[in-house]
Order: sequence, then C-alpha cells, then structure tokens
Amino acid sequence: MVCIWLPRLPTDRLCRANPGWREAPLTVAGTDFSRRVTAINRTAHVAGLRIGLRLADALAQEPTLRVVPPDDAADQALLRVLAERYGMVSPWTAPDIPDGIWIDAGGCAHLFSGEAAMLALLRDKLAAQGFAVRVALATTPGAAWAWARFGNADTPILGDPGQLTPLPLAALRLPPDTVAELSALGLRRVGDLLDLPRAQVSLRFGRQVLWRLDQVLGNEPEPIARTEDVTRCLHRLLDQ
Repeated sequence: MVCIWLPRLPTDRLCRANPGWREAPLTVAGTDFSRRVTAINRTAHVAGLRIGLRLADALAQEPTLRVVPPDDAADQALLRVLAERYGMVSPWTAPDIPDGIWIDAGGCAHLFSGEAAMLALLRDKLAAQGFAVRVALATTPGAAWAWARFGNADTPILGDPGQLTPLPLAALRLPPDTVAELSALGLRRVGDLLDLPRAQVSLRFGRQVLWRLDQVLGNEPEPIARTEDVTRCLHRLLDQ
C-alpha cells in the first residue's frame, strides 16, 4: 500500500493558481473567532511561522503575510483529481481527506522497475507540479500513513513494522484528545502501547485505540476503496 501525503496542499493549490504568490509568505487561516493558521507555504515556514499559530501573532511576526480563507471544497476536488491521475500506477486509488492519496499498488511495482523507482516516480511528478510531497510504502494502509508523516523520508519503504515503535502516538490516527490523555499517562510512542497487555489498553482507553493499532499492524482490515472509487475504476477500465 502506498500513501502519498501532501502536507501543504491548500497553499500549494493557491500557488499553482497564482505563481507569483510562491515566493512570498502565504497562509490559510480559519474564519472562527480564534483565527488560527491552518496551512502555510514554504516561504512562511522559512520565516518561522507554524500551523496552529494565532493569526494575530503570525501577522505581528510577518507583516507582509498574505492571508487566504480556507476552501475545503477546492482542496478536496483537487485531491480527487490527483487520485484519479495517479491511476497510472494502479487502478485502485482513493483520496485520503484532507491531504493524502491511497494507492493499492500490490503487483504493480515491477511495471516501474521496482518499489523504490515507483515511489520516486510518484514523488518527482508531484514535486514537478508544485506540491510538497512525501510518499511511503508499507504492507497496510495505516503503516503507510504513519510512515509517510512521521517516518524517515530518506527511507520511504517500511520493511519492518518494528520501525514504527519509536513513532509518536499521533501516527496511529488517534483523536488529539486521546493522544493527550495517553501522553499524560506517560504513553507517547507506538511502542509504549505495544508493551501493554491488550486487555488493559482496551479497558482503560476503549476499543478505538486497539482498533487503530491493529489496523497499522494488519490485524484489522482497512479497505481504501469506497463505492464511488470502485465505480470510477470500472469506468476507467471500460474506457481502456
């Protein structure tokens, strides 16, 4: 399973439509009362801005900052287009809202001279289109998702699930409040959960924690395709 992560999708979308914005600090900020930064481009990152910063503080730090409201619909539409486009690797692709793409590449790597070459092709094509991108390949969607976001970018292929043990618990796709609760008890890494008896984990933290852990380890199935993804795939095959 391949996971593509586009960490700056909102600002990359804006910069593709407005190339002159790329070299200036750009942020997407929420419209609620707190007005926090939800996305930044590379220039804003280099200037020291970070996601989660209050917009007022961001503007005080970088007065030339361009601020754009979020457009989730446009981001998701672009993600669907990209998921369709990278059906060049496999007919089984699906957007992973809000900023990723799944590709079930089982049996496909030999068509691209191996797994490493296939991942490099995906990464290079997206980078050439103006996207910040990280890719990872693992035996399960959960492991690929975790490795794309928290693993070693120089080693995109996860060969041993044991490599996941030092990753933070956020790699399990747990809700932030659950991660905070576990952290308060001294459980901060995936390996910390693996060291606990399963019954104790389920009793203290609920079934969701074990469910996410089992998805990463491959003990719990996680299909990536939905009905509309299957329909789109069939139409593509029929056209061919």
